[in-house]
Amino acid sequence: MSLSDEDKKVLEFMEKHYPQYKDNLALGRLLYSKYVGRVAKSIEGDYMKVKIKDLDPEMVGTNVEIRGLIGNIEEYTFKACPICRRKECRCAKPVPEDQLIDLKRIRLIVGDESDIIDVLYFVEGKQDHGLEVGKEVVVKGRLKYFYDNRATNRLEILANRIELVEQNDGVSGGGEAIVIEFIRKAKKVHIDVVKKLCERHGADPEFVFKYFEVRDDYVFA
Repeated sequence: MSLSDEDKKVLEFMEKHYPQYKDNLALGRLLYSKYVGRVAKSIEGDYMKVKIKDLDPEMVGTNVEIRGLIGNIEEYTFKACPICRRKECRCAKPVPEDQLIDLKRIRLIVGDESDIIDVLYFVEGKQDHGLEVGKEVVVKGRLKYFYDNRATNRLEILANRIELVEQNDGVSGGGEAIVIEFIRKAKKVHIDVVKKLCERHGADPEFVFKYFEVRDDYVFA
């Protein structure tokens, strides 16, 4: 795996300060980010702010923070233990059935200007999360293998927190290029998402549509 300029700095930092652990790149990224003051504090711990394209299997287990747009959302509600929050209770003393809670499993696809990633999030069934396709969010959580399958390099974030981003801090410049790159990475995007992306980045949707096939309410790369 070729190293980015950032990772080269990380390894130099580890060689100087923690030579015994210099080959642990994932650990080095955490320590280096904190050293240069980029890691945000939170009640769940420290999160490394990253672009999605920079996530890789070596970072599995790391707490990360990404900012992007929701491209797809699926929900499934089930009965779960209020303590271990599992469908099949694993507590030493199982919780009675009448005390189970409704837990909502939310699967998202979130994309920034660099790539897309799966996000898994759990909320209590009656909680209004406010998440929907086209909204911009900040996702904070632990990077893991998709469905915990180590046989694949596909990754996902198990989110501890998802925060909606206010839409009044516009992005300047290169709007069409950002939207076009997003669609090329995602391969298939609902037309409403593309329109919201264009609105967000000040891009002309008709200009963007000329680069792709548009059918059945979807834009295909």
